[in-house]
Amino acid sequence: GYVLRVSGTIIDVQFDREHAPEIRHALKIKFNNSPDATIEVAQQLGDGVVRCIALENLHNISRGLTVINTGHAIT
Repeated sequence: GYVLRVSGTIIDVQFDREHAPEIRHALKIKFNNSPDATIEVAQQLGDGVVRCIALENLHNISRGLTVINTGHAIT
């Protein structure tokens, strides 16, 4: 998926409809020059869009960054 919108610690992520992650799944935002950042799915908005909460300080986050579904909850 990819970052669709950013509003403070809330990040909306777009996935294909068939591959939208479940609530509480951990997602990883891929940065080019920084370690990956972890966010957690809080809500499914429909059409493959999920609303997530940042679990750490996300500086340099921008629309279009690649997001990977870990397939499991945060441990």
